[in-house]
Amino acid sequence: MAKEIIKITIEDKLEIHDNVKGKVKEKGQKKPIYEFKVGDSYHHKTGKWNHRRMEIDRKNDKYREVVIDKETGEIIHSCEEPLSQHKGHGSAKFKKTGKGKK
Repeated sequence: MAKEIIKITIEDKLEIHDNVKGKVKEKGQKKPIYEFKVGDSYHHKTGKWNHRRMEIDRKNDKYREVVIDKETGEIIHSCEEPLSQHKGHGSAKFKKTGKGKK
């Protein structure tokens, strides 16, 4: 009598991604004067993890962001501009304008 052998293999993949963020506030101020985020960032359109560094410096009116492909080291996105001109990007898309629009 022949026996059937059934082999089942289950595999899983575990990836660890880190991200550090921080804020600096001055006493009595509601909004932080400085914010940063550094670490891994998932890009939904490409399905890839990239390295992202973002800084918001309200005191000096500066916004900086750099996104680098973790595999190739290629700069995917780079933005450095006055914070007061950084509108219509990411979460800035949903901020209210003086005209009552969101």
